[in-house]
Amino acid sequence: MSNKLLKLFAVTAACAAMAVPVMAQDSVRLGTSGSGSVFYTLGVGLSQLITEYGDMNVSVESVGGSHANVFAMMNDQVDFAIINAAAAADGRLGNPPFPQSVNLCLVAQGQPTLRQVLVRKGAGIQTIADLAGKTWITTMPANPDIAMLSAAVAEVGGLSQGDWQDVSMAESIEAINGFEGGTIDAVTLPASAGAPNVAQLMDAGTIDFLYLTPEDVAAIEPKLPRGVSVYTLPAETYPNQAQPAQVFGMRTILAANCDLPEDIVYRVTQSLLDHVQEFAGYHPTGAEWNADNTLDRPPVPFHPGTAKYLIEKGLWSAEAQAALEASF
Repeated sequence: MSNKLLKLFAVTAACAAMAVPVMAQDSVRLGTSGSGSVFYTLGVGLSQLITEYGDMNVSVESVGGSHANVFAMMNDQVDFAIINAAAAADGRLGNPPFPQSVNLCLVAQGQPTLRQVLVRKGAGIQTIADLAGKTWITTMPANPDIAMLSAAVAEVGGLSQGDWQDVSMAESIEAINGFEGGTIDAVTLPASAGAPNVAQLMDAGTIDFLYLTPEDVAAIEPKLPRGVSVYTLPAETYPNQAQPAQVFGMRTILAANCDLPEDIVYRVTQSLLDHVQEFAGYHPTGAEWNADNTLDRPPVPFHPGTAKYLIEKGLWSAEAQAALEASF
């Protein structure tokens, strides 16, 4: 086992055992998902970079899902949070479930979290319209974007609520089991590219993608929640995937309370974006936390500390400023 992984495990244990309150400006609180999740692992790795290169103490706090972390920021329980872009946009815009706009800003962006529309082979589903009369898992309470994405897909296919048998899931494993047992025909599933449980079903010939046409995508994109974009999974991302598949995704982002001092956020940004390869040593997705992705379709405004860093590096562009001004 590498020294870095040993160091990560030791720090993870320490973070789980204690939370350090913010006593001074050089101490910050970083909210993440549950212990053992990718977001938590990234949070622990980031805390090490900030401690080493930003000269700050960081407490990593396991808050829960992305929306829970936005609530924590709203209630001044964390200063930074690793969340998905859709939750960040909901908070910033004051969309439900948030009672008001949450004062959060963008620091950096990393890997996308994907939502894939998968169908059971043999169910006769080739187009969106073919979902009529089928059993389709379209909701997942912990991820409200699943229902919004499913509704957008259905609308473009000319379907209305009630045209299919609507099912909800608490966890993704319910969809996997449903496909294996033949009790569901389709699902809008949160899953990473090449996810092992999906790959196993693809390899067995049990499922395939609902392959969206360019016309489908063009009609769906304006209906997507802010922070959600269309991504292309290349052919053979999964076994037996003969052609590229259009899926939905939202970047994982590092958000900050907009009221944090510019210098604090500048040092955090610098600690991360100047040490991307080191960050990747904590989790492979760390390699995607780079300046290019940070500037890609920002879901909320940049914190002034991050903007200062990007300008100093010569990375800020007129196109980036125009896109930001057009969005907010």
